[in-house]
Amino acid sequence: MKTTTKLLVLKSVIFILLFTSGFGSERRKSSLQNQAIPESANVSESDRNFKTIHIFVALCDNKYQGIVPVPAKIGNGQDPNNNLYWGCGFGIRSYFRKSAEWKFISSKKLDSQRFERLVFKHKTSNFYLVADAYDGRYIKQCTQDFLKSAAGQLKDTLKVGQTFDRDRR
Repeated sequence: MKTTTKLLVLKSVIFILLFTSGFGSERRKSSLQNQAIPESANVSESDRNFKTIHIFVALCDNKYQGIVPVPAKIGNGQDPNNNLYWGCGFGIRSYFRKSAEWKFISSKKLDSQRFERLVFKHKTSNFYLVADAYDGRYIKQCTQDFLKSAAGQLKDTLKVGQTFDRDRR
């Protein structure tokens, strides 16, 4: 893989991590700190004891995305195992599975648009990382889900250690 491609993938991952991990959230907190949380918010104390990073990945897809073509094997948006952004050496799944800082928790198929959801736990901090691999042809849905999630309009609930997922709202 060319150095420029590696750099582009790394920059994309860093942007997504910073954006979804609360980078700059102090300014948002100060504007919300005087607002009461309604009792119906259903936020338990345990929900506040950890941070979650959610990564939305539309798989690299030569056919559906109109990108500068990459080799066919890594540019197939319907093959997460060999995809540049997911299964290749610096793809999300490969990178975090090899990482000494993250412990793999679970993997599961979600639906026809999202091939796989991975959950990792940071080994020394109370951080969880959730990564969803979207079929490359659904890049628009992936982007919409990312934006809705960042705006607090799309929420998932996971219980780690148990096989429970609440339906997406």
